[in-house]
Amino acid sequence: MNIIYPYTNLDFPSQKASLIQSIHTCHALAETQKATVHFILKNPKRWSAQDILGYFGLGEHPDLFIHSVVIPYNSLPLLGRCLAILFKFNLYSKILSLIRTHPNSVVYARDINILSLLIRIKKLFGIKKLIYEAHSVQSLFLKNWHTWCSDTKPFPKWKSKWYASKENRVLKGVDSIVAVTQGLKETLKKESGIIENRISVVPDSTRLYPLETASPPELDSKKVVCYIGQLSPSRGVEVLIKAMKYLDSDSELQIIGGSDEGKDLERLKNLAKEVNLTDRIIFTGYVQPSRVAPYLLKSDVLVLPLLAHPHSTHFASSLKQFEYMASKRPIIATDLPSTREILRDKQNAILVKPNDPEALASGIKLVLENKELAEQIAENAYKEVCAEYTWQKRAEKILAIL
Repeated sequence: MNIIYPYTNLDFPSQKASLIQSIHTCHALAETQKATVHFILKNPKRWSAQDILGYFGLGEHPDLFIHSVVIPYNSLPLLGRCLAILFKFNLYSKILSLIRTHPNSVVYARDINILSLLIRIKKLFGIKKLIYEAHSVQSLFLKNWHTWCSDTKPFPKWKSKWYASKENRVLKGVDSIVAVTQGLKETLKKESGIIENRISVVPDSTRLYPLETASPPELDSKKVVCYIGQLSPSRGVEVLIKAMKYLDSDSELQIIGGSDEGKDLERLKNLAKEVNLTDRIIFTGYVQPSRVAPYLLKSDVLVLPLLAHPHSTHFASSLKQFEYMASKRPIIATDLPSTREILRDKQNAILVKPNDPEALASGIKLVLENKELAEQIAENAYKEVCAEYTWQKRAEKILAIL
């Protein structure tokens, strides 16, 4: 089977979890030896395939081919728009070239813009199947766009309607839909009238870390509370910083994520100053994906403080929750329908009320002060991620759908 996976127009290297998820999915599909995978991405710096894979801690595979669309980056508005149009032209040319040389290919994508066009030319170019991997409901997500990221204006209504019409065309025109959460599946069925057998749920996953490489914590060291991921307001990192006020001074918070020039990182550093916690909070900035594991393995507790947001409540499938499970460390997460699909209170995690610093602090205290409970939920989470949520398991589920 030939699978063509076109990525979006985000430049590589990107700090977005979507690229991590996409390339790991493609690598795992190739590793099954049941498919040849062609991954297309925007590569303005002309990284080699070996370097791209190495950035994510992955090795080359004979069944995975990385195709770069080389368009230079430019910050000038007018020239930037022209280059964006040129990128799309070259991207579609690359897709169609691969379809011609690999007849009856399956196109697997999470981008409605790409799929919206391919639906119209599917028969003309002999595309075997079009698969849409859904991560949200575009119409709902764009409606709440300004609440998801900081310093973002509301999305124009005309543009939201335009994207909603594209999404509707894709949902009705593709051969199958893969949703990352059950809540997303149910919403898509309700909003778009999709029948049951056209949509499947395949959660996100993670790689397994060699746990034996983790060094044991020093006896006199502080208890390390850790968060890793994006720093936009909807992620709830502000709540986590405020929760540190309710924890003993022998604990410190490590926040891994955010670029040095990013406004989110600056905003959170200012908050740490406001609550007088700069001596107990460490901001590492962005860490390359292949170098994240040591931070997780040296932590005493890992936190997923998602806010009760229209997107995260039902649709969020955070890669970090699976990475946390694979690190065999106790997890504290906010109690949302999306997190409850994977995590269960006092079984494989501690779930707490969202948007509440005191509740979050209480959950953290519970595992820091109860070693037996901490070890039990961490062990249960680790067993489950090994059995159900590796990239290899995800690849097999996707191939079964294809």
